[in-house]
Amino acid sequence: MKIKSADLRDFYIGNKEDFRAYLLTVRRIGRGKIRDYINAIDKKLIEIRNTIELKTHLSQAYTDPYGRALRNRFNFMEYKEIEQFNNILIEKWKKSITFRKSGVRENYINDNELKEAYQSIKRRNIYTKGIHSQFI
Repeated sequence: MKIKSADLRDFYIGNKEDFRAYLLTVRRIGRGKIRDYINAIDKKLIEIRNTIELKTHLSQAYTDPYGRALRNRFNFMEYKEIEQFNNILIEKWKKSITFRKSGVRENYINDNELKEAYQSIKRRNIYTKGIHSQFI
């Protein structure tokens, strides 16, 4: 199915309850998270007609719940067998939503720290084996 000459906001408003039911029953998302998604879309979604407008909008209004809600919105459209929205494939719409890095950093340990950790574990294992052998 193809949907032409519509914007995302109007399409969302037209089937908001179906989207909520989809999140609850098909995606099995909790009610609190669904509330967060719906609130994010209600507050931030504007008239968007193509992926360029979507990218521009997300560069200004991105939050994690909003990005995930929009991604779920496109998953919902696929679930409803909508292949294109304004002559743009749903896959292309989904690829327009990028998630920001969580800020996880890598930690490296040196040889001395590794040896210290190994000795600590080795002592603990000997200690716990001694305790267990007393109860056997």
